[in-house]
Amino acid sequence: MSDTRHELTRHDVAEIAVGASVFAIPVGISEEIWGLGVELPVINVVLVALASYALIALFVYYLFYKGSLEGHSREFLKRVGTLYVLTLVISSLILLAIDKWPLLSDPTVAMKRAVLVSCPASLAAAVLDHLN
Repeated sequence: MSDTRHELTRHDVAEIAVGASVFAIPVGISEEIWGLGVELPVINVVLVALASYALIALFVYYLFYKGSLEGHSREFLKRVGTLYVLTLVISSLILLAIDKWPLLSDPTVAMKRAVLVSCPASLAAAVLDHLN
């Protein structure tokens, strides 16, 4: 595998954004997610976020780097971080667009909803990023 496959490019970022949107839109408009954002304790949402981040990291590690980060640990961290943060931003924007992201009136619910939408959306983003 060449070094260019390891580098995060603008094309990769665009693929991540599209992949995240593919799942964030249908998940974000579901009443179940809105309710879970209100009902689930913060610790449960933190566990979902950690599990999601770990799955993304494993996916990227094995499929992009073939189980070896030799000289590419910075790119690995950049790709995984960008993937998760961009998905979280897209999920938040979708929730904001449908008036289900109450950041000013209830920031805890807003963040819980964004994390819950981001979980499946981030995995879709990682898959689409890998398929280029």
